[in-house]
Amino acid sequence: MTMISNAGMPADRYADGHAIGAALRALADRCSDVSASADDICESAYALLGQTSLGDLVLYSFMAGDGDSRGRASSFLERMAADCEHMGFDTWCVSVLMRCVSAQEGDVPDDVGALLANLFLRFGRNDAVSDHLAWMVLAGRFTDVIDIMLPSASVTPDDAASIGELLRDVNGFALDNAAALERPRGTFSTVSEAASVAAGVAKTATDVTNGSATRGERDSEPSTETSYFEAWDCFSEQYLFDAGRLLSSLAELDGNGAGRDAAVSADIPAMPQQVEELLLSVVGTIPSYGPSGWPAWRDSITDIVTSYRNLSGAAGLAMLPAVAMTVAAEDVDLAGGDGLERLRWVAQSMSTILLMRVPDHHWSRNLATSLLSLRADDYLAAVEEYREEHREGTTGTFWQDASERNGA
Repeated sequence: MTMISNAGMPADRYADGHAIGAALRALADRCSDVSASADDICESAYALLGQTSLGDLVLYSFMAGDGDSRGRASSFLERMAADCEHMGFDTWCVSVLMRCVSAQEGDVPDDVGALLANLFLRFGRNDAVSDHLAWMVLAGRFTDVIDIMLPSASVTPDDAASIGELLRDVNGFALDNAAALERPRGTFSTVSEAASVAAGVAKTATDVTNGSATRGERDSEPSTETSYFEAWDCFSEQYLFDAGRLLSSLAELDGNGAGRDAAVSADIPAMPQQVEELLLSVVGTIPSYGPSGWPAWRDSITDIVTSYRNLSGAAGLAMLPAVAMTVAAEDVDLAGGDGLERLRWVAQSMSTILLMRVPDHHWSRNLATSLLSLRADDYLAAVEEYREEHREGTTGTFWQDASERNGA
């Protein structure tokens, strides 16, 4: 597990529970406002709660149009605000994660990681730490986050009971209203589904390069001597190098224990931690095996990494999330809830890559929150704004300047 420094952060150190509570109460007030528009509630709910079942709950209750439904949404938000303020964010977050780790199937929503990542990025007290925790919860590494945050939390049985009740209510609502919301209840994370997105990315890479993604063949360590003006090129070169390393590592894993841990999970392959983190930083999320098992999983992941590498080699790493989301978004109108879940999963996956790779934390959070809110136009605008900000001839190496800027 990567170590992070918490030096200088106050109690309730990871995010401001009172600021989160105030934002939740403001959204509750808008839900109770008969003059509020559905567009305003939609934008506000998903900006605060992320593209999650909690955001769905608020929007659906508001759009039902009756006082009872809107009152239910307001009451839910007020209750969540009170918990964040009373417990403090650290205790509230750890309580949520503990419930997720220990819960039986159906007890909690399956997109809690996206909610917590959104809160870390929008309300975190320290950008570097928030980025780190955000990618970890998106990757499902809940126990690691608990280990990091537990010393600043004080979880009581009452806290745990309150969080358990809240999560059951949210998940129960989502299950009861899945048809009305046109949302499937399940996580888009199987390797075959991930491969379908990668196939679209591969086609785009081929279109861009006319079949010759030569930059995708890099196998030597990239130079870090680059200006801010060339920052995205630097990210792309490092990504290509790491993707090549990952392909080599995957080829060495035989699925029978050689080079791997003895125990193999049915969902996530057991592998050396450094390979797992490399996989997360290149692919963004580790899809489950599915019914076909390890050999097919490795072949599919190899195809996915190759597709992503070729696209990044052809158009740069900045375009990988934009293309992957565009491919996934094409299915939304045709596939309804299935398509939206796929788009949300791709957004979370691409956010993980950027949070692990962009060292300028002010920008990594801007880019990631745009993706998590499914605002592709905002993402592309942020990429261009980032380039323009660093076009003014900043000297020195990008990595050195970025670390100094963020106090690392």
